[in-house]
Amino acid sequence: MKVAMIGLGKLGLPVSCAMVMRHHEVYGFDNDIDKANAYRQGQVDLYEPSIGMQLCGCLAGDTGLHIVNRLEAAVRPAEIIFIAVPTPSRPDGGFDTSIVSNAVADVADIMKTCDDHKTVAIISTVLPTTVRNIILPVLEGIMGEPPGNRYGLCYNAQFIAMGSVVNNMLHPEFVLVGEYDQLSGDVLEHFYTQLTNAPVKRMTIESAEFVKMIYNTFIGMKIMYANLIGEMCDRIPNADCDVVVDALALARDRLISSRYLHSGLGDGGGCHPRDQRALAYFANALGTSHNLFQYIINARVVQTDYVAQAVCDVAEYYGMPIVVYGLTFKPETNLTEDSPALLLVDCIKRMVYDDCGVYLYDPIIAPDAELPDEPCVYVIGMRHNQIKDFHFNPGSIIIDPWRCMEPVQGCAYHPLGVGQGEDPEWYIKTNRD
Repeated sequence: MKVAMIGLGKLGLPVSCAMVMRHHEVYGFDNDIDKANAYRQGQVDLYEPSIGMQLCGCLAGDTGLHIVNRLEAAVRPAEIIFIAVPTPSRPDGGFDTSIVSNAVADVADIMKTCDDHKTVAIISTVLPTTVRNIILPVLEGIMGEPPGNRYGLCYNAQFIAMGSVVNNMLHPEFVLVGEYDQLSGDVLEHFYTQLTNAPVKRMTIESAEFVKMIYNTFIGMKIMYANLIGEMCDRIPNADCDVVVDALALARDRLISSRYLHSGLGDGGGCHPRDQRALAYFANALGTSHNLFQYIINARVVQTDYVAQAVCDVAEYYGMPIVVYGLTFKPETNLTEDSPALLLVDCIKRMVYDDCGVYLYDPIIAPDAELPDEPCVYVIGMRHNQIKDFHFNPGSIIIDPWRCMEPVQGCAYHPLGVGQGEDPEWYIKTNRD
């Protein structure tokens, strides 16, 4: 099928490549002309495995990925028009939908001059009722009629993770289709049957909007729950949070999968924390009896404070500087939006005593950072694979919320979440000497 992708950012470009890899023809447009020109030359700055090679492959030949400089060149030949533009957070926690509304208006101005049926599919994350109450009036006002005969409307959020977008797109758990009418849903379902064997879950637009938000927020809840297990195990002699969680992961029928059920730092990235804030805002607007989403937001900060306090207590006791290793929001990426490691840095800087220095290092985004030569208190902010090659100064103390390392010769190693009981001086029991 011929489709348009409006917005070629960290989601739109790799999703477009995945579509082309399944033999769809994609016309990609982005308002950033310089970025579009770079893509056309096969130059990409996204930290996404193999995306440069995949982009070049998709650009080759007469059919595949077409990066165009005019919106009309993307919309006119397309059967489906995917809208993948940002919906940034507002100060009150809700989403700013102005960018997606403007994109839809620009698309509709072109669609009204076309003779063929086109389906508009919103990928951008929005709160429930947004498409019907905000996007639909824009379309109807320009097209002069509701979706149905001349055009269709769907909500079609993707469940992907930065760093694995193409793979997630080609191998999803399910495909989410929120349909305004049956024909619109039929069009999208037909498209996805040519992309993946995953089940297509069709529902109302409002249900689909809510599924996307709940999915992302549920991940945050699992991480919060696992972090609480880790904090408690840290205080229980002979308890190990990984052993506890591994046992829970065996209860797949009555409980949940083991994914994201791992104690460490909080949730991060450009989607999950902001979606938690948006659902907390939405729950307040609906007047729900309680607001679990706000609790998840608060717990993310409080649980990070727990790790920061452990780091600062040890640094003050020994008079050592602090080094935070890893600053990105997940391993093997250069993205830092809502990074739990940077939240940890903020918490440490609020608590640290006056004479203690705080140094930041990341093998991807800050590999040349100057670090002390003396023994330090190292805290693992993000579990990059490169940590195995990092040099820890002898005599140092390593605090690892992720338990991603083996003890380092000549350094003390404390994996948070493995019980030390009530002994307040666990950090003295080391092989540093």
